[in-house]
Amino acid sequence: MKERRRRDEDHDVPRERRSGSRGKRRDRSRGDSGDAVPFELAPRDPLPAGDADAGAAERSDAVAREAARRLEDGKSRSIHDAIESAMRDLDAWDVPRPSRGRVREHARSIAMEALGEAGYYARVADVWRVAVELMDVLESGLRDVETVLVGRAARGQIDGGVVLHIRAYTERPVSDLAEVLVEHGYEEPEFETIETRIGPLQQLRLTEDERELAITRVPRAHSTDTSTDLVTGKAIDVVDLETLAARLESDDDES
Repeated sequence: MKERRRRDEDHDVPRERRSGSRGKRRDRSRGDSGDAVPFELAPRDPLPAGDADAGAAERSDAVAREAARRLEDGKSRSIHDAIESAMRDLDAWDVPRPSRGRVREHARSIAMEALGEAGYYARVADVWRVAVELMDVLESGLRDVETVLVGRAARGQIDGGVVLHIRAYTERPVSDLAEVLVEHGYEEPEFETIETRIGPLQQLRLTEDERELAITRVPRAHSTDTSTDLVTGKAIDVVDLETLAARLESDDDES
């Protein structure tokens, strides 16, 4: 098992940095051959600042839409990779990089359009079910473990390759968590370390039903402050196993 250091809890951090050059940009003051244009072009009036800003914002949004399509089509595995690919395909290195939130908004719209509202929320339920099953394995297999789902997944926002972030409050070593998961048929997880406001914490990373999960071991002494991001200190959505299981039962009763 390999150990890597991370600096996030509920934030997607690319595992690889894009290598290689972005490709040559065409110099607009040169001809198709690349030679200098042999005559002086008449100067063009610059676009008003407002128009220029609007154009850049529109192209940035086009990058976000293309990145969202790549995520929904499975062509990219992370928002970082999707944005990089979209900027390359659209030759949009000169526009503001779209935010991850904007890409997720487009991904949600694309999924809603393709699946319909009922189909979309069925997908959310499937993701929650993955979390519930893993949390139940930890709590039933190790009696002194309490789990919560935190972040975007806790409020049902699963678009854009969201990672299911689960905290396990316990005094047991993280190796005990890994052992009980493997005993119940999960893949052998990777061990990582994240830097937090309360010091380094160990984390397990694994994939289940094509969903990436991150289980962070947190000492019980910090279990009274579950609704705060361990890294940023900002408020964060959180839901415990009992509440999340009740949501699924309610959804099943209504379907």
